[in-house]
Amino acid sequence: MKTEWTKGLSDPIKRKEFEDYLRNSNILLDKLSEICYNRVKELKKSNLEDYDSPSWSHKEAHKNGMRQAFQYIIDLCEIKDH
Repeated sequence: MKTEWTKGLSDPIKRKEFEDYLRNSNILLDKLSEICYNRVKELKKSNLEDYDSPSWSHKEAHKNGMRQAFQYIIDLCEIKDH
């Protein structure tokens, strides 16, 4: 489990309760991962028309940033015990 989930939870009991809650939220986390994964796939697609604009490099950089953010969410949704 990524430490981002429990940052700010200093009470060990509340931290444990929250970790248990996350582990029991597999359906929600799996769906969120699926949504983000599909969005990443869409963003990877490009066509020649994308490069017709003089600001194509800015658009491409924006798409890359969005893919990175969605991948971060996917990684957060992978709840594993280490």
